[in-house]
Amino acid sequence: MQTTTEYSVCQDCLMFIAYGDEPDDGPDLEAAMKREIGDTGGHFSTGIAPTEEDPDGSGHDEFSRSSCELCNSTLGGSRHGVTLIIPVPSDG
Repeated sequence: MQTTTEYSVCQDCLMFIAYGDEPDDGPDLEAAMKREIGDTGGHFSTGIAPTEEDPDGSGHDEFSRSSCELCNSTLGGSRHGVTLIIPVPSDG
């Protein structure tokens, strides 16, 4: 069993989640991810759960001036869907 949380993130966060590529300048993305994950044993995955409106599960693939929901960068740019997956221990 698991719980999930979807985020709308910037290109830098997407590349870090997908490939581990942290930009030379900008926020500490590893620290941002650890802040969200905490001690849950969770991990991030690119994409979101498919819906009727978004059958590919690409998420928020759009230009936005809103802050990145992971690193809080206020730079405008493309936003992409990612999912935080947290395992829920079973009782038994």
